[in-house]
Amino acid sequence: MPTTKQDLVDLICSKQEGLTKKAATELLDAVFDKITDAIKTDEKFTFPGFGTFEIRTRRARTGVNPRNPSEKIQIPETKNVGFTASKALKDQIGA
Repeated sequence: MPTTKQDLVDLICSKQEGLTKKAATELLDAVFDKITDAIKTDEKFTFPGFGTFEIRTRRARTGVNPRNPSEKIQIPETKNVGFTASKALKDQIGA
């Protein structure tokens, strides 16, 4: 079963006595907002022992129209978020 945002909020509340679910949710949102801002502005966010999130650019290319395989189409350049796990994380999960 995948872990949800609510699971993370519950975990934070269980680790920090006296913290409300609302405060834990705000804390979690602030963390992810900071990660998002860092990726947008610096194009990279590194969390030691976990990994690095970064913007990866996929160059423009020529592809094939799936509805008409004989037709070529131009696929524009796109930006995506990539994640590279740290050595410590890879060692923990056995990758």
